[in-house]
Order: sequence, then C-alpha cells, then structure tokens
Amino acid sequence: MHADHLVVNLSYWVYGALRMIGEAFPDPAWQALREGGLQLAREARFGRWGLPPDWLRVPMDARSPVPASPWPPRFSWDAVRVPLHLIWGGHLQEPVLRACAEFWGDPRWRSMPAWVDLTTGATAPYAATAGIRAVAQLTLAAQVGWGRHESLPRVADATDYYAAKLVLMSHYAWHERGLDMSEEPRLRLRQGQRGN
Repeated sequence: MHADHLVVNLSYWVYGALRMIGEAFPDPAWQALREGGLQLAREARFGRWGLPPDWLRVPMDARSPVPASPWPPRFSWDAVRVPLHLIWGGHLQEPVLRACAEFWGDPRWRSMPAWVDLTTGATAPYAATAGIRAVAQLTLAAQVGWGRHESLPRVADATDYYAAKLVLMSHYAWHERGLDMSEEPRLRLRQGQRGN
C-alpha cells in the first residue's frame, strides 16, 4: 500500500473460494470482496484485446487503474489465472473471459505466445507453456462450447511446477464446474497450435 495507490494482482481473487468461505461464515463482506474483484477486473482491461495486467496500480482517488510499474505491462504468468478463477468461481459471462478467449483464439498465432505487452502489443518470442495452454483451452471452451476435459494438456506435458499447477487447476475447474460432457471437444489446442 502506498500513500496514493494500491498495487494489486487480480489473479489473487479466487472467486470460488470466496463463495465457499461466504457460505461457511456468512458475512456480507465476502460478497462485497467478490463484487469488488469483479468490478476491478471489468475496469482493468488494456491493449488491443482488453486484457488484465499481471500487476495493477489502483489510485486512491477516482482515477482509473493502470498497469503497475516497475513490472512490465503484460498479460502473462500472473494474469493468466484471472480467467481460470473466474470460470472456477462460476462467473462465465464476464467481459474479461471473452477478451482472453479472443486473444488466445486469434488465428494469427502459429504458436500461442506466452505473453503480450499491453502497451505495445508485442508478444513473447516463445510459445505458451502447457499450463497457459490449459487455461486458454478452458477459457475458449467456456466461450464456444464444452467438450471433454481430457482434451486439455496433461501434467506430463508441463516442464515446470507452475505450468503443472495451471494444468491441474484447469482440469479441476472444468470438472468441478460440472461441464464435462461425453461429446467430442469442439475445440482442441495441441502442442501450442490452434486446431482446425
């Protein structure tokens, strides 16, 4: 906390957990915390696709939030959890989900980039990890139609802890939302490539 602003990470709003805590320990503060996070996510969208940044500067006055320095103004390792937590928490109609789906589903990507700079539009010179691809596929599926969660990347596809965690969380979110259907998936992302 600073004298004139807060620095927040929107991926720390775990909407499903906040709902469950509110059910276990009823208090209007839990709902207010959820609603505050949703409102902030609606306001904190930047760049061509309207994506959330990894770190956000929220002024204490009425000015709009902006990406926080000294971090790069990117949608990347932290912000990738924003759509994951929105879906897991049951907030499937939030504009940021549509924005993330449009970014990840952009047909120009030969390989899905690991991040995008929200100021310049420049993308990572390397492909997204299995974890990011899992969250991307979960997000795209929430927008265009669900298939089987077995089509998501597997933990064995991850090369590091964080990617493996995102893969696991994406599988859990898909399963716990009760959206696992027997039909063939309408969308598949393999090895960082867009399906046809």
